[in-house]
Amino acid sequence: MHLDDTILKLKLNKALETIRKEPRENLQKRLNQINISDLQKSLKELDADKIRQMFPDAQSLKSKVTAEDLDKLKQAAGKDYKDLYEQAEKLFKEI
Repeated sequence: MHLDDTILKLKLNKALETIRKEPRENLQKRLNQINISDLQKSLKELDADKIRQMFPDAQSLKSKVTAEDLDKLKQAAGKDYKDLYEQAEKLFKEI
């Protein structure tokens, strides 16, 4: 695994942890601090195969995120992040 992939894996794990643990209001604040362009770039770098490569047991990764977590993220994201949310949700379903 390349260094970039290792960093991306760490970021994904941190993002999943944040989604699970943070209240929706805190997620909104965090999302407002993120540069949308950077987030779009990161999502474009990902595909289901790359996630499976970074996480050999991708199903365990998928099981860490519940429908409630995704709903909380969707509510926190709001209209500005709708396209990003839909892209992430599609990717998550392909795993």
